[in-house]
Amino acid sequence: MAGKRIDPRTIDEQAILEIVSSKNDRIGKLHGECAADVAELTPHSGSSGGSSTEESTQPCLAVSVKQLADYKNTFLQTSPFTDKKTLHIDRSLHHRISALVGITGRGATVSGFVNKVLIDHFEKHSQEVGALFDQYYKSLKH
Repeated sequence: MAGKRIDPRTIDEQAILEIVSSKNDRIGKLHGECAADVAELTPHSGSSGGSSTEESTQPCLAVSVKQLADYKNTFLQTSPFTDKKTLHIDRSLHHRISALVGITGRGATVSGFVNKVLIDHFEKHSQEVGALFDQYYKSLKH
């Protein structure tokens, strides 16, 4: 297992300890959107104007509990393979995916995650993929 090392500088030990002790207010929040969107998803947002203007200007994107559960169920479950092929990916992506599947503790693997992401991609973009195949095969006929 010597090949599966994660850069320790990318690990926030304090956040991990807070998550384990359920004291982390960053759970369910990612960087990107405004705090007003967070208030819509959190049950305690209806308090008497407790949200300050300073909070509303800080960027963050809330992820609901349902969205998080759906993501875990879709991409971070174990999946057996019957017919395998080798795939090479960028080292930095491998490290990020390894860290992601490692925190679930569910036996998920990098290859399982990549497989599920690709399945999801082909399902969501089936029309575009089909159009590309049609375009290619039409060009061969002419």
